[in-house]
Amino acid sequence: MKTILSSIVGSRLHGTFNEESDYDYRGVFLAPIEDILSPFRTVKETSWIEGKNDDTNYELRHFCKMCTQGNPSSLEVLVGIVKEETEEGKVLRSLLPKFLSKQRCFDSFMGYARNKEKKFRENLQGRKWKYATAQTRTLYQLLHLLKTGELSGTYPEGVTEELRFIKDGRRTETDIFSRIFQLEALCREEFERCSLPEKPDTDAIENFIFSCYA
Repeated sequence: MKTILSSIVGSRLHGTFNEESDYDYRGVFLAPIEDILSPFRTVKETSWIEGKNDDTNYELRHFCKMCTQGNPSSLEVLVGIVKEETEEGKVLRSLLPKFLSKQRCFDSFMGYARNKEKKFRENLQGRKWKYATAQTRTLYQLLHLLKTGELSGTYPEGVTEELRFIKDGRRTETDIFSRIFQLEALCREEFERCSLPEKPDTDAIENFIFSCYA
């Protein structure tokens, strides 16, 4: 297994961390070509190291498929704080625009945000404010993407401050839901005039994958 990219994501990237925050790492690796070609072996698509810090890694082909589906967690790897990268990793990050498409990103980001809302409402594991923060942050991220055509893992200071307030429990549920409804409406408006491609550039992505295993 060869790691080609490892990025710091989560609160350390978003600017909402505190002294007790851990580090969240996500990365991409190449499975051995023997495992891919052999009909008798199973390719491991995801690797997770449990410990104080969260370290999750995805096999390149699986990672690229998730990115073309607009998956926020995988796309964020490409805009995270680089911890480690090879030449293949650099090229992969440069391919970010090729993964983006209008409908898939809209559906995936909205779906991710609503999943966090469900956990927020249920106060799952007593972490309601964390889920509220994740939902709000994801909607800001989607709004920026729809407006500019660019994905970002960081936010203007005013937005970061708002996210910190939510995470610290300094916003009421009424305030949070009011903001969420507003952000969702803004995202729907921007979707109508968004200039993102209708589909990802799978030819460019496939050519890159082929070159990594050549």
